[in-house]
Amino acid sequence: MAVAPAASAATDTTVMFMRGDVGDYIAGPNDYLYTPADTDFTTQGIENQAYFSAIQPGYTHWWYLDFRAPVGEVLTAGTTYTGAERAPFASAGHAGLDVSGDGRGCNTLSGSFTVLEIARDPATDLVTRFAASFEQHCEGGTPAARGSLYFHSTLPYAVNAALTLTGPTVTPPGEPVQLQGTLSDGTAAMAGATVSVSRTDATGTTALPDVTTGADGTYVVADTMPASSAVYTASFAGDANVQPLAATWAVKAQAYPSAITLVAPNTGKRGTAYTVSATLTSHGAVIPGALVTVKRVDLAGTRTSSARTSAAGVVSLRDVPAVGGPVTWTLSWVGDPVHAAVTAAKTVTIARTATALTVKVSGSVFTYGAKAIVTVHLGTTYNHRDVYIYGRPLGAPAAAAPGKLIAHVRVNSAGNAVVSYLMRSRTTFTARFLGDYRYAAAARATSPSVRARVSLALGGWSSRSGSTYIYRGTDPAQIITVSPNRAGQCFYASVQAFQGGRWLAVAAANCFGLDGASHGYAILRSNRAPGILIRIRAYVGNDSITQTLAATSPWVYLKFA
Repeated sequence: MAVAPAASAATDTTVMFMRGDVGDYIAGPNDYLYTPADTDFTTQGIENQAYFSAIQPGYTHWWYLDFRAPVGEVLTAGTTYTGAERAPFASAGHAGLDVSGDGRGCNTLSGSFTVLEIARDPATDLVTRFAASFEQHCEGGTPAARGSLYFHSTLPYAVNAALTLTGPTVTPPGEPVQLQGTLSDGTAAMAGATVSVSRTDATGTTALPDVTTGADGTYVVADTMPASSAVYTASFAGDANVQPLAATWAVKAQAYPSAITLVAPNTGKRGTAYTVSATLTSHGAVIPGALVTVKRVDLAGTRTSSARTSAAGVVSLRDVPAVGGPVTWTLSWVGDPVHAAVTAAKTVTIARTATALTVKVSGSVFTYGAKAIVTVHLGTTYNHRDVYIYGRPLGAPAAAAPGKLIAHVRVNSAGNAVVSYLMRSRTTFTARFLGDYRYAAAARATSPSVRARVSLALGGWSSRSGSTYIYRGTDPAQIITVSPNRAGQCFYASVQAFQGGRWLAVAAANCFGLDGASHGYAILRSNRAPGILIRIRAYVGNDSITQTLAATSPWVYLKFA
């Protein structure tokens, strides 16, 4: 559809109108109308160019319009310039066009414009009279800005004059195609007006018989759809009061879309009958006598058959399911030259009995690197006894649920399956039973925790007495290792001495940093009092990144000699 607005018939018409499609960057989806009553119009540009500005006081709105003939040509009234590119960057052989303003412009554009009138001052070559209609597409897009500019034109321009054209968007080749439209001078319908019609398709442009508007300004275009898609153009040549108008409508040459409407219950029971009903339609009518392919898929397999639609375009299917779970019905029709192929599907869920499924782990907290024993128990089923066991470590970056498949196993005669897993962070174990003919799918999960592993080694000692390190003349060096890697995080240490028959705290280290290899280092500074038994241990707190809990190293014992 195309629309053009306007001012009343006059010998000196100045007006700018523009309408943008939805999605058009310049004008969409708005209408813009400017006249000298509220807008200042100016012109410049010589030779092959006509350049205009339309600016409201205070720059409330401002627009610039640039029309250029191809290099070496002059703008000529009655000429339509197609294949226009952005002025002034149009390539050789192309006209230039650029409609921009209100802070918006196209980087690249395509479009066309028709010069309806042009006159220049012989002395300055400046435009003195001008009228043109234009269509512009930004960045290769489909949405367009369309409009007209009249500058001191002698041609009429009726406010809100409009020519419309609508019709089907799809019609099969060889089928009748009917379009309809209206013609208005902006205040009333235009009766008895002649509208020219043409069709452009893959073979070129064909003129169709003219049509005449009725008393209500409407007209009808009748044609036979060609073998290729077509664009229909309706044109009004204009009269003493209304400017020339044009409208277009595109019709694709393809079969009418078809539809299969499936009706069936969402759920059912094993051994209980239900009905699937399908109605085949296209272009607003049912299609009788069509051979429809029927595919039925359940857990037991696939069954394919065919059925022919009744006089009402209906296929009715009765089913008594023996197997539980999803039953998917897919009905397809291959179509014909006039009606497109179509497929539709519907799933009926047949109830299944719930079964018991549990997953247990050999502990609730494991030390880093320890082995966990995962036991899955599956209750009564019918014809499947397999379970799938997944492990999803929760330390960053955590994998998507349910994690990595650890094992796909068949449970033993007692319904149990056992697997082992090395624990390196808090891990979610998920057991899944996929269901069978009579028992529903099930899933269960559990998430045991992992504590970090912390070790403390001493360096610089001179000898050992059992598990006690002996130091002579040096301070004990401590080397701490934490697993998993906690680079950059804190470790802590505590020191105790055995005095008066009990252990007494004598020192504590707060937040020493672990290096990139998750090692920490410290030195115990003391008066090296000989013979006193000392012990040292290191510990770390909870860590949300590695998903491991706080942990403490074993005590390490030393004496000074």
